[in-house]
Amino acid sequence: IPTLVSPAIAGESNSAELAMAVRLFDEAQKLEAQQRWGDAALKLEEAIAIKDTPGLHFHLAVCRENMGELVEASIEYHRARQLIGAGQSAPDVLRLLEPAEAELVRKLPTLRVHRPNAPLDMTISIDGRKFAISLLDSPVPLNPGPHSVVVSAPGHEAFRVQFDLGEGARHVTSVELKPEEGNVPAPVPVEADRAVVSTESVSTRSLVLWGGVGATVVSAGFGTWFTISAASADDDISAAQNVLQVAGADCVGNNASEPTCQWLAESVDDSESRGNLAIISWAATGAFALGTLATYLLWDDAKPTTRAAVMPLEQGAALSLSGRF
Repeated sequence: IPTLVSPAIAGESNSAELAMAVRLFDEAQKLEAQQRWGDAALKLEEAIAIKDTPGLHFHLAVCRENMGELVEASIEYHRARQLIGAGQSAPDVLRLLEPAEAELVRKLPTLRVHRPNAPLDMTISIDGRKFAISLLDSPVPLNPGPHSVVVSAPGHEAFRVQFDLGEGARHVTSVELKPEEGNVPAPVPVEADRAVVSTESVSTRSLVLWGGVGATVVSAGFGTWFTISAASADDDISAAQNVLQVAGADCVGNNASEPTCQWLAESVDDSESRGNLAIISWAATGAFALGTLATYLLWDDAKPTTRAAVMPLEQGAALSLSGRF
């Protein structure tokens, strides 16, 4: 990593404090070369307390990233971008920021807690830190390593789970809240459906009905796939937004984080296109279902019946046929 801070600090003044900041930065660089990331981070934090520069934050982000503290690294990268946007000149830092942020976004794991029909009084705790219920089904950026989730609600047993997140993981935890003992409702008896087996031969109406059912199922399958695919894109949107929120970033003005904003824009496009395909598929499903229902209700499938009778006449006999032809 090139020296990205010393000239900026030294050019300010020859004061003892700024000289101390330069010395701390030099010591941090030597520690980085030895891959002593924790010790280097301490030196950089001391230097930042004296003089806040993009280069110091960039170096601190590199240390955090190598220590596995990816969330903290994203904050430091964004702080470096903020200072540049505020007018501090650091072309070397700016040149390295974009690829560094893009790589970090790829590596940053997320957790999504899924619980349909969640009770309003449910509480979520991730690694001992409480989160709002609004974070349900929203990707939360976390550092790689072991994590724990505890979900609780009055009248239910607490749900607990532990897991490890690797770099780039997109983990989903589905929550199942079981009623506490004594609060379990009695099972409702359900009469088993009786299967009705028909031994009649397959008619044209039956073939049309089965064809309609098949088309409905296939169309519903496409609708389901596109819906899930759109939801996955929505997850990426939420993950990008959470990364920006954690870093205090946005996608407007000088504080924009370009890699994350590009990820967000692509995810929005994917969500819209897949959502439109899902709508088309579900509309086709409805059309096939209505057609199948109309066939079932309106197509008279009565089997042709034919009767033959011989009627005696004064001079011979006559053959009588009756039925549907």
